[in-house]
Amino acid sequence: MGNNFLVVLFKNRKRKKIIKRFSTEKRAYEYFNSLIANNQVGFEKKIENATEVDYELGLLTNTTNGQKSLFITDDMGRNNPVNLENSDYVFSEIKKIQS
Repeated sequence: MGNNFLVVLFKNRKRKKIIKRFSTEKRAYEYFNSLIANNQVGFEKKIENATEVDYELGLLTNTTNGQKSLFITDDMGRNNPVNLENSDYVFSEIKKIQS
C-alpha cells in the first residue's frame, strides 16, 4: 500500500516533520481533525531567536482530486500562496496550531 496522505508539521511555513502517513482519506482526515480539536501537538517555544514561531499542521495528498493552489492569511491580512518544494504532493488542508 502506498502512502497517499501525510500529516505534516510546518514551522514558520517550512516543513519541520512528517507526523504520520496514511493510505486512506477517511483515516487521514479523522486523525488530522482530532489533532486540531484536542490540540495534542503542543510546543513550549513560542519565541525563538527573538522572533515569534508559528506552527501549522497540514494534510497533504498525492491524489489528483486535491486542490492546486492554497492561500494562507497572515497577521496583516494579506493572502500568501502556499507552495511546496516537492511537487508530488498538494495541500488538502492546513490549519494553525494554538500553542
